Amino acid sequence: MRDYVSPRIATARDGIDAERIGLLSFLEFARSHKEIYRIIDESEFVDAAAYRAHYENTAARMTTRLAKAAERGDVRADVEEVHAWAIMGMNVFLGLRYGVWDDSRPADEIAAIANALIEKGIGARG
Repeated sequence: MRDYVSPRIATARDGIDAERIGLLSFLEFARSHKEIYRIIDESEFVDAAAYRAHYENTAARMTTRLAKAAERGDVRADVEEVHAWAIMGMNVFLGLRYGVWDDSRPADEIAAIANALIEKGIGARG
C-alpha cells in the first residue's frame, strides 16, 4: 500500500494537496485490494506488534509530511502527531465505507470532500 500511495503523494503541489492525493490513492488501492482491511484487522491477532507498527509507522510518515508542510506555510504551524492520527482515522473509515463496502461514488469526490475538512481545519488559510 505504501509503495502505491507514496509516489503519488510526491507529486502534490503543497501539503494540503498531499493529503488529498494520499486519500485518493488509498481509496484506489482499497478498491482494487478489498481484502486489505481484513488482512490488517486480522494481523492484530497474529502479530499485535506488527499491527500496531503499521499504524504507528503510517502516522509517523504523516506527521513528518505535515511538519514539512508547516515549514512551507501550507498548513498551520502547530500541526503535530494528533493531527496525523486524526487524518489517518478519517482515511481509514472513508476507505472502508467508500473503498470496500461501496465503491460506486467517485474516489476523487470523496477525497475532495475530506480534503476540504483538512484545509479548513489545519490549512494555513483555513
